[in-house]
Amino acid sequence: MWKNNLPLFKVMTGVGLSFWIMLEFHVQMFGGGLALTLSAFLWIFAGASYTHFFEYFHHRVPMHRGIPGFIFLRNAHDIHHRVFAGSRFQQAVVANPQTLISRWWIFPMLFVIHYGLALLVLPRAYVPSFFVGVCFHYAIFELSHWFTHLQDNWYDRIMLRIPLIGRIRKKQILHHRIHHQFPLVRFNFNPPYLGDRIFRTMDPKRFIKKINNSA
Repeated sequence: MWKNNLPLFKVMTGVGLSFWIMLEFHVQMFGGGLALTLSAFLWIFAGASYTHFFEYFHHRVPMHRGIPGFIFLRNAHDIHHRVFAGSRFQQAVVANPQTLISRWWIFPMLFVIHYGLALLVLPRAYVPSFFVGVCFHYAIFELSHWFTHLQDNWYDRIMLRIPLIGRIRKKQILHHRIHHQFPLVRFNFNPPYLGDRIFRTMDPKRFIKKINNSA
């Protein structure tokens, strides 16, 4: 059974190690560490918000449209959509669990790039706080997405029983199910789906009408 969860374990380990190595490096190079101030919590929120929008564009462009040099991202995502299409959106047993999740090295690679950019544009004292938000958002995304495609799993048995959280989780699963039915919409996975709301990719009817008008 543990082998079926190995891709998830690798990704979560990659997230944790990426942050730990960054923090150790940051402290050695610039001093300080994780602050427990109101400003630090605002930077945590900023990191989570940034990742929310990055998730939207990463999903919509490289993973669906494809960009030169990174076509492997679109190819892998095409397989994901084929495996979890229609009535197979949720499955009791997934033949290849890797189709559920990103490769483990994707996040560490992007993390290094974004950390370098953050050092150029953000106050260095709050860079670790910013990446707390980044890592938290990404970890919740991968964990929730993993179980969204698994039938009768322990994660949802717990989450769906929690008041308010259960309602949010039900809407999240429905939101992603609609994306698998209409891949031109609903590219955000985590609520509040700001990318979809701002860039008007929430309503599948709008795109169905657009396709019919161009036919």
